[in-house]
Amino acid sequence: MGRTLTTSRAVLAPPPAVAAGDIAEDIDWTEDMPVPVKRRVAALREVQEDYDKLIKQFIKERAELQAKYEQQAAPMMDKRVRLVAGEETVGAYDIADSDEPDEGIPDFWLTAITNHDLLGEYVTERDAEVLSYLADVRVASLTGEEAGSFKLTFSFRDNPFFTNKVLEKTFYMENPDEIVPDKFVGCSIDWAAGKDTTVSVVKKKVGDKKNKGKGAVTINQTKPCDSFFNFFKTPVVPENPDDLSEEELEALQQQMDEDYEIATALRESLVPRAVEWFTGEAAPPLYGDEFDDGEYGEFEDEEEPEPAPRRRCNALTWESCNESNAAIKLSKVEMTPDPPTANSLVKIRILGTSGAEVADGDVSVKISWAGMQVAQQTLSLCKFLSCPIKAGPITATYENTMPSFVPRGKYGVDVVARSGSGSDVLCMRASFNV
Repeated sequence: MGRTLTTSRAVLAPPPAVAAGDIAEDIDWTEDMPVPVKRRVAALREVQEDYDKLIKQFIKERAELQAKYEQQAAPMMDKRVRLVAGEETVGAYDIADSDEPDEGIPDFWLTAITNHDLLGEYVTERDAEVLSYLADVRVASLTGEEAGSFKLTFSFRDNPFFTNKVLEKTFYMENPDEIVPDKFVGCSIDWAAGKDTTVSVVKKKVGDKKNKGKGAVTINQTKPCDSFFNFFKTPVVPENPDDLSEEELEALQQQMDEDYEIATALRESLVPRAVEWFTGEAAPPLYGDEFDDGEYGEFEDEEEPEPAPRRRCNALTWESCNESNAAIKLSKVEMTPDPPTANSLVKIRILGTSGAEVADGDVSVKISWAGMQVAQQTLSLCKFLSCPIKAGPITATYENTMPSFVPRGKYGVDVVARSGSGSDVLCMRASFNV
């Protein structure tokens, strides 16, 4: 029998074995049963047919009911958009006043998605920049002949990454009593030049082999990489899966499984409870290694196949700030582990060149989460670098242990160093996702 593609994560009981070339409809499944049992099976099939008709009607009416309440919820979702954008006035809610400007909630959807225990795993640093322009996410249940199907809609503000205002993906249930879709239909993204987060650019030298590489030129090549925006692609499923190699079939199956997993998380979890994912209260805690078998019971090790490695485009990103006045010009910033994990010792290694000698000073390190400052530390420059700092190459290392609970989301690290006389020594901003 030929190979098939499925999108179900459920384990179904296998059908009886069928010899190659047999057609299931032509098999008498009761051939070896006694006559009285055959008759009762025939009667049971009539009951099954009536039940199937009832279930189809239930699914149709359920889809209509779901669509009805989605329409009633639409004004609430519209209000959520206005509140996030800062376009609707809010009350004081017994919260003390401050001089901070009210500009809505920056990175609301980005933070909610990256806080999500499943969705956040698919967001790269490059994706985060794009998702910062996300204005709304909606789910729409389809009715009638498409009962059981649903559409996900992402609305974006004007941005430098693509021209689309809306990105959509629809999951069609061709058979309404199925629990998983039969067809996924995504959309094309009109990326601006050099902004496509689903590919990375690699440089390759191409030369004339006969001339032993003389006259070689460097060209840019693109290759696929991991990105949240791969979700919007339409899986290309051949009419006959046997036309695919085992590797191609496995890759296609993985793409379809991931697509449906993401869609389910968006539909059932993120969209209806976005504010709780933004604050982090809906996210399960990221515990470290403090679980003890004696306290929580013994767990048997189960061998599971390792998933295929995911290609990451970018993780930690950094930039110099006020570099023109700083004594140290940065060339490289590294972080291990990347991304950080609960209870891990995080090391940030900074490489650069000092243009002048610095005797002493202070270093300020500020850590933010979702745009809000969560920690600050000031230490002696001489603990950060060996004093006096000589002109020439320098290497600085900052270490900090992550707590046992680490909220998911986008983190920022600002490092500013000044000499004892107040002059700028080093200024660096970095960001990463957990």
